[in-house]
This record gives sequence, structure tokens and C-alpha cells, in this order.
Amino acid sequence: MATPPSAPLNRSLQESSEASLRASQEDGFNGALYSLKAFSVATAVVVVGGAAGVWGLKMYLGVKDTQEFASAMRLTLLTRWPLLTSRIHRSSDSPPLPPPISLPVTIPSTPDTDIRHLSSPAVPDADSWNWPAAQARLAAAYERGGIAQFAETAAGELEAEAEVERRKRGLVESATQC
Repeated sequence: MATPPSAPLNRSLQESSEASLRASQEDGFNGALYSLKAFSVATAVVVVGGAAGVWGLKMYLGVKDTQEFASAMRLTLLTRWPLLTSRIHRSSDSPPLPPPISLPVTIPSTPDTDIRHLSSPAVPDADSWNWPAAQARLAAAYERGGIAQFAETAAGELEAEAEVERRKRGLVESATQC
């Protein structure tokens, strides 16, 4: 009887799979050990990179410990971002701060362009403040003066919204109740 043509193919496939099984047993490859090695190398890189970053920042700022670092960061915030610092450290019963006064950041294209239109619109008092009107004022501020005008208007809107929330919670008396 003749052997079907698929028999040599099956035998060849079986021999190659047996050969690869023997080779994999002989080469000593262990996936768990290679994974452990990869995670160990990655962890070492992260630890060394973090330590180098901390040491470099320590040398750059000239600090010796975390207490000096905290003092340096507080001083940096106080000197470079005084508006942020004043808003963070004020008490909840203090009156709202006026919006910051900023210089216009856009440069007029012609010398006769009037830049007075960049002044921030007045945010209404807390009694008449509402969110849809605030969104419209913010959009108009962005169209008028870009991101700087938007940020200035947003600061005023935040103060007005905070005042509304204080009145809702009974922390501040309304102007109409006085």
C-alpha cells in the first residue's frame, strides 16, 4: 500500500516540534527569570534617575535638607506669585480681593489703536451673579484680550462665585439684608 503524500509532512512536522522542544529544554530559557531581570533593571533606572534628580535640585537650590527646601519653595511662591499666595492664605470671612490689575499684553498693530477696550468688564455683585452670564463674560474677555484678559476676568468671576457660595452657606450677610 502506498503512503499518502501527507504522511511525510506530518512526520516532518512532528520531528521539528520534538526538536524545538528538546532545544527549549536544553537552552535553559526561563520567562519568569527574564521578567524579573527586566523589572529589576527598570526599577534600578528609576531609582537612580530619581536620586540624581533630587541631588541635582538640591545642589542647584543650595539646600541641605527638606526643611530648607520647603522654606525655599515658600519664598519662591511669595516672591514670584504674590496674588496666588494672597488668595491661598486669606481667611474665609475676609472681603473678596479686587481683580488684579494687569497691563495689556497685546501689542497694537497700528499706533493709533486704542487699547482701552482691553479693560476687564465689571463683574456684577454676588446678588446678580449667575453662571451663564459669567460664561458669556469669560468668552468676551478671551475674544477681546486673549488668555491674559481671560485669566483676569476669571479671577473676578471666581471671587463673585465664592461670595455667592458664602452667602448660600450663611457665612456672609447679603448686601440687601443690611
